[in-house]
Amino acid sequence: MASDSARSNLDYPSYDTVTLFWTKAQEEYEKEDIISQKDGCEKAYRSATEAIDLLLAHNGYYVPVGKPEAHIVREEYLMELLETNGEVKELIKQYSTFKNILHGICFYTRSDPKKYNKIFYLVKEFNESIGKMIG
Repeated sequence: MASDSARSNLDYPSYDTVTLFWTKAQEEYEKEDIISQKDGCEKAYRSATEAIDLLLAHNGYYVPVGKPEAHIVREEYLMELLETNGEVKELIKQYSTFKNILHGICFYTRSDPKKYNKIFYLVKEFNESIGKMIG
């Protein structure tokens, strides 16, 4: 596989982590104040990122989580995975949408997070799809 270094399960997020971030995201997003809603969007994005990192690890690609280069490495690995596994095309497209909207627009701009309600709640389905893929 493309990864130069394997990590133990202790070093890598679990599906429990994916679920924990999603639960916290939902709690914050459903509050009335915009700061909590923005934080909820960021946690939803983090939940999706944890799920995508699990998918990558399942396929032998280990993202250096917590390192500045993690975003770049993750994207490179996703493109490599796409070349060998066409099933992931839609998941990669969805993940990109979550990154752009939940992380980029909802968290970092003055945009109202509730305008992207449908995108926010798609994260749960996305996470479940990855959970099924990795078994």
